[in-house]
Order: sequence, then C-alpha cells, then structure tokens
Amino acid sequence: MLSVRFTRISLTQHRFDYTRPDGSGESRVFETRSTLRHDLVHFAYETEAGLTDSFYGLLAKGATFDDLAGKGADAFAPGVEAGITERIVGPLSGVAYGETEPQAFLEGFARYLSSQGEAMPAGLTLDLVLRVRERYRRLYGQWKSMPFGETMALDFAPRLPS
Repeated sequence: MLSVRFTRISLTQHRFDYTRPDGSGESRVFETRSTLRHDLVHFAYETEAGLTDSFYGLLAKGATFDDLAGKGADAFAPGVEAGITERIVGPLSGVAYGETEPQAFLEGFARYLSSQGEAMPAGLTLDLVLRVRERYRRLYGQWKSMPFGETMALDFAPRLPS
C-alpha cells in the first residue's frame, strides 16, 4: 500500500510525500492552486475505480515524480491505463468541483470519445462518478479544515471491483 501525505505549508504551497511499502519514496513542494485539487481528484478516481496502473499505482510500483512528469511519457500513451485516466480526470474535475452534473459529464465525455472513434471505458459509470465526487468532497473538505503545518495522510488502496 502506498502511503500519501499532503502537508499544508501556506495558502500557496503544500508538500506531497509518499512512501512505498519498502520504505522508499519522495517529497516535493508544489504550488497548491493548480495541483492539489487535481491530485485529489486523481486519488478519488483511481481509488474508487480500483486502478493500479495510473498515477498513484505507478508511484507504488516504483515510478518517481520525474518519471510521471514527462520522463516516463510511455506510461501515459493512448490505450494505456494511465493515459486513459489522464483523459478522464481533467473533465471529471468539473464534477468533483461541483461545476458539472455527473450525467452531463458522462454524456459529454462519450461524445468526445465517439468523435475520436473510441468507446467509453466499461467501468466509467454514473455510480463510479458519484462515488468519486463524494470521495473528493470529503478529501477537499478535510484539506480546507486543516491549519497550516498539518498533514493529511491517506493510504492508496484501490477499491476492489464489486
């Protein structure tokens, strides 16, 4: 299991640490405005969808921040789980942030994929989208309630398919 920690440094910065079961890991300071919410949507989606080969799963398997920031671009190629996840998480963020209705997201994403000659991923259902929205809401609420200097610790343990 991957242990993930987000530490609230200031209004503009946070530290993202992770530790693998073997004790290895990394720590980086990121700009909060653009990265934190995106990382939390990833966490919610990957966990609820039971994914193991997307951002958090790849970190757990040994990838580094640098690998996933472009040096390991093959991991995000079309048709690869991480690539599909990246294409989903961007528009899914609108649902998580309360800007897009879940059904509207699904319909719009299906239209987009159809225009690309692709089919909707089998597991991307309304139930999954609603679970992601709720998990994100809880995570972001927890983050917003934390004082500076506190850490939100999460375990990345993908949900097993029902």
